[in-house]
Amino acid sequence: MLRFYRRGKLAIDMRILQDMVSICYDGMMANLDFCRKATNTLDKQVFHRLGEAFQQFCETIWDMIEKHKSPHTTHHQAASALSGSVGDAYWQSQKMTLTQQPQRLMQVNQYVAHQLEKLLQQVNTKSLMKALTKPLSQLKVQMDNAQRQREAAKGESITPLES
Repeated sequence: MLRFYRRGKLAIDMRILQDMVSICYDGMMANLDFCRKATNTLDKQVFHRLGEAFQQFCETIWDMIEKHKSPHTTHHQAASALSGSVGDAYWQSQKMTLTQQPQRLMQVNQYVAHQLEKLLQQVNTKSLMKALTKPLSQLKVQMDNAQRQREAAKGESITPLES
């Protein structure tokens, strides 16, 4: 009976981790996509670092999935409503003008960090929780640094890059 309970907890954790991978992948792609479109150096640097932080978190989660998967675990489960709404939010931010997009993308990133934290709190396996706490905190630090840099640059004039 205890064995089944542990397997059940891990199955729930795997679903949570799969949602987290999906969310982090969307964040990585959205931030790196905007990095390519950005017209000033600060935005290019800030969103590149955020994209890399999402990528690192995504890779860590994927490693945990691979480490803890069982022969009965599938990677092709349907996305949850949360991961779908996050993807939609990133997609909507991509449709905005280049002047509006950085602020909206930062708002979506903050929302995503909060949702990832809530998902991490639902993980039942302590080893998974411990392994994912550090990359989540690194992601949040990158977001705080990005926000501070962007706010500091508002007072200064940001010149567009010449193509």
